[in-house]
Amino acid sequence: MITKVTITSIGMPADILKAKDDFGDKLTRPAMLEAIELWHNKFLPGHFRPGASQKYNYSKRAISTMNRKEGIARTGRRDALLPLVHSGRMRREVSRVIRVSALKTGKRAHGVMSGPRQLSIRRPGYPDLQRELTAITREEAQQLAEFTAANIVERIKANQDHSTTTIRG
Repeated sequence: MITKVTITSIGMPADILKAKDDFGDKLTRPAMLEAIELWHNKFLPGHFRPGASQKYNYSKRAISTMNRKEGIARTGRRDALLPLVHSGRMRREVSRVIRVSALKTGKRAHGVMSGPRQLSIRRPGYPDLQRELTAITREEAQQLAEFTAANIVERIKANQDHSTTTIRG
């Protein structure tokens, strides 16, 4: 004979699950926006550190460019030898602020940084600075994916409905 039955229901509130767009808008989209900000704060500075040329597979620079950078470094500006740094202007500008946005569905997000004009130069023999600046390694991609997934799970847990029903017989 059954004297007590307890039913526990854990799920998403109906207002979040009522439409696919709401799911993306309330859970996925904010998580992706935070992932872009994480990239900007944690991974972008690594593009200007020693060894970044090999890590992110930057294009080989012309000998004249390297000689010019070494000449600048001899005047006391040691940061001129860092990858993607000549005067330091690009590093300052792109590190300052990132404007993030995402589709309402949460399927895609992107960040926009302002930078100097040389970021948009497209000519033969000139490195693709946009590609180099936004390159990520597999490990970084994995970390961003794990961060986003954990963020979504955290948001789901924060929005769960918990209800317990006890039936006595």
